[in-house]
Amino acid sequence: MFKSFLKRLRYYGIGFGMGVIIVMFLLPNRSCSWTPSNRVKNMILNRVLTVNEIDWKLMQSKGITKQDILSVLNDGEIDFGKSKKDAHLKVYVIEKELKGKGNYKFYFTLPEETYISEVKIGEIDAKKVENSTEGYGLFISVPKDEFLVSTDSTFIVSCQMEKIGIKSVKQLYWSINKSGRINFSKSDLGLQPKPTQNIEFVYGKDTVSAQSTWYKNKIFITDFKSEKSKDCEIDKE
Repeated sequence: MFKSFLKRLRYYGIGFGMGVIIVMFLLPNRSCSWTPSNRVKNMILNRVLTVNEIDWKLMQSKGITKQDILSVLNDGEIDFGKSKKDAHLKVYVIEKELKGKGNYKFYFTLPEETYISEVKIGEIDAKKVENSTEGYGLFISVPKDEFLVSTDSTFIVSCQMEKIGIKSVKQLYWSINKSGRINFSKSDLGLQPKPTQNIEFVYGKDTVSAQSTWYKNKIFITDFKSEKSKDCEIDKE
């Protein structure tokens, strides 16, 4: 009986081991989310991935597309030794050979307490990489979650949303997903008092600027600015 049990256990171990090998080598594209490399890539993909418009022009001049950047997060190699892992602004170096375009190192930032990850390219020291403070950040990808965005419930924000015509957070999410960009000059990705990100997007025919923070795993909008909402005033009574 005991020998029979050991025999079954051995067969189970062989089968399990073969399954792990197949998953790791034949299906490597983040199929094992528990590996350090895939955990980092998933953290980046769970944020709004953005690229400064100046860096984007450089990438375009080299033929690099948004899909290329996403492919780097699919099967690129993370160089943990050259990454900046112990700081409020973490920077991970991921390298990949892009077919017909060359081998590139991409630098993905992970600032604390924000929903932003910014990507850059080049041959630079990860310790010297900082998030942009000027210009605009174009969206490469936005997490697929219609309830990713939430809004403050104050009178002023409710008034602003009504004037702009925003009826639901789903509508707001899809407008940001489709036309959003980060205004770095109006954002503050530092630690204190809390990092803020300014999003600009088109809603209907109106260009809207929204100040936001990362709160309870949501893009939490605390203020809207547009031509339609400028008449809203805080009730001081």
